[in-house]
Amino acid sequence: MTIPITFAVTMAVVLLLFLWGVITSYSLIATRNRVKQCRSAVCVVLMQRNNLIYNM
Repeated sequence: MTIPITFAVTMAVVLLLFLWGVITSYSLIATRNRVKQCRSAVCVVLMQRNNLIYNM
């Protein structure tokens, strides 16, 4: 009787670890994409500033 309970608990722990890994991975990817987007916005602003200073 204890073998099925132990197996069920082990499988639940494995499933929780797998879900934690997937959620963490997606969170890191979303953060990376946000950083890329912010860097791109900064580059655009710096280019606009450079063009304004050059035209003065």
